[in-house]
Amino acid sequence: MLRQADIDETNQLALVRIAWCREISQPPAVNDPAKILALIGFAAKAHAAGAIDLAANLLWRAAQRCWWSSASDELCARVHDAAARLELPDGDPRLIAISAYVEPLRRGADLYLKLQGLAGTAHSDPTVASILGSTANIIGTFDIGVNFLAESSAVLRMQGRLSDLARVLFAQGWAEMEVGDWRGAMREAEESARLAEETGGLPWIAAATVLKARLAGMQGNLEQSEAYAAQAEALALSIGASFLLAMLQIARGVSAIGAGRHWEAFEHLRRLFTPADPAFNFGLQFFGLADFVEAAVSSGNADEASRVLDEIERASAPTPVPWVGTMLQYGKAFLAAPEDAEPFFLQGLGLQGAGPAAKKWPFLRARFLLAYGGWLRRQRRSANARAPLREARDMFDALGASPWSDRAREELRASGETSRRRTEQVWDTLTPQELHIAQLAAEGLSNKEIGARLYLSHRTVGYHLHRIFSKAGITSRSGLRPVLASISRPAD
Repeated sequence: MLRQADIDETNQLALVRIAWCREISQPPAVNDPAKILALIGFAAKAHAAGAIDLAANLLWRAAQRCWWSSASDELCARVHDAAARLELPDGDPRLIAISAYVEPLRRGADLYLKLQGLAGTAHSDPTVASILGSTANIIGTFDIGVNFLAESSAVLRMQGRLSDLARVLFAQGWAEMEVGDWRGAMREAEESARLAEETGGLPWIAAATVLKARLAGMQGNLEQSEAYAAQAEALALSIGASFLLAMLQIARGVSAIGAGRHWEAFEHLRRLFTPADPAFNFGLQFFGLADFVEAAVSSGNADEASRVLDEIERASAPTPVPWVGTMLQYGKAFLAAPEDAEPFFLQGLGLQGAGPAAKKWPFLRARFLLAYGGWLRRQRRSANARAPLREARDMFDALGASPWSDRAREELRASGETSRRRTEQVWDTLTPQELHIAQLAAEGLSNKEIGARLYLSHRTVGYHLHRIFSKAGITSRSGLRPVLASISRPAD
C-alpha cells in the first residue's frame, strides 16, 4: 500500500509520514547507523512543518535504534539535542524514553523519579504505557516497568494488536523475571514467541527465545537453555542485532555461573565489553555487571572486573538507580579483601546505611545472601552465617533456581545445619501455557473466553485442560484453586 501511494514529491510532510509508516511497519535492519541519521533528518523536516508529534515519534525511534546498535556518543547526542529542540512537556513519554535510550546510566536517577511520578496514573493508550514500561526496563527500574507493561499488554490483547503485543509481552516477561515472577516471565516469553512467529516479528522471536534461555539456565536446565540460546543466536545474527546478542551472552553467563563454570561465564560475559565483538553493547553492559564481576573474580580476572565496575559507577554517578546500586555493592563485596567486604554486603542488603537493599530483586538478593553467608562461614562465624543462608535457600527454592538452592544447602551443611530437599509442587509439572490456562480457568473463564483471551481455539484450550487435570490428579475445574493456591513469589 505504501508503494502504491501517489504522493506529490513537493509535499515534504507527506513524504515524512510515509517514511514513518515504513519505519514502524517493516522488519528492522537493527544495526544501521544510516537509519538513525535518516530519522533525525525526517524529524527536522516534520519540526519545520509544525508536526511536532510526528517529529517526536521519529526521534523516539531514532533513540531506540541508538540503543539497539550501541551507536556512538556523537550520534546519541544528536538525537537528544534534536529532541530538546522540540520543547516537549517534561512528562512526555517519548522525551523520557529518548533520554533513557541514549544515556541509560547517566540520566537513570532523574528518569527514575519521573517514572515514579507517572506510575500511579492509568494510561488508556497502550502505546504510552508500553513506552513508559520499556523505558523503565532500559534503566533497570523493572518494578515500575512491570506494571506499565502489564497495563499495555492487557489493552493490546483486547484490541487484537498482536504484533505489538508480542513485543510488549517480551518486555513484560523480562521485567517479571527481574522482580521474581519466573513462571509469569516464561509464560510471557512463550506467548511472545508464538505471536511474533505468527506476525513475522523476527527480532521478537529471538528476544523471547533469549528470555527462555536465561530462565531455563537459571533453573538449572542447561541443555534446554543452550538449545534456546543456539536458536536465538541464529536469529539475532541474521538481523545483526547486537542488543539481542548482548542479552544472550548475559543468559549464557549466568547459566554457567549457576553450573560453577566461572571461566566459561567470564568468556561469555566479556564479549559485552569488547568493542570489536558483535555482542558489544554499551547500553546493556550494566545488565550483566553482577554476573561479570562474580565470573571474573572467581576465574582469576579480578582486574578486569574492577575496571568495568569503576566505569559503570562513574557513568551512573552521582546516584545510580536502586538495581544498579545493588549490583555495584555486590561487585564491590566480591572485589574487596576478605577483611574489608562486610560493609558492602550489609549496605547491599539494606542492613547498614541507606543502601538500595536489593529487596525488589529476589534473585539478586538471594545471591547476595548466599555470598554473605559464605563469607561469614569462611570468617569462622558459622552461627551468624545460617540465617542469611536459610533465607537464600528459601528464595532460590521459591524461584526454582535449583543450582543456587543446592549451593545454599552445601554452605548450610558446612556451617553445621542440614536442609530438606525442595518438594516439587503439582504446578511445577505444568508448562507455562498450561499454567496460564489453569489460572484463567480457576478464575471462572469458559473455554471460549480463555481461547479469546489467548488467541487459541476453544478445542485447544479443552485439550490443555484435559492434560492439566491429568497432571494434577483432579477431574474438574473446582480442583484447580487448591492446586494453584500454593504458588508464591519470592518478592512476597
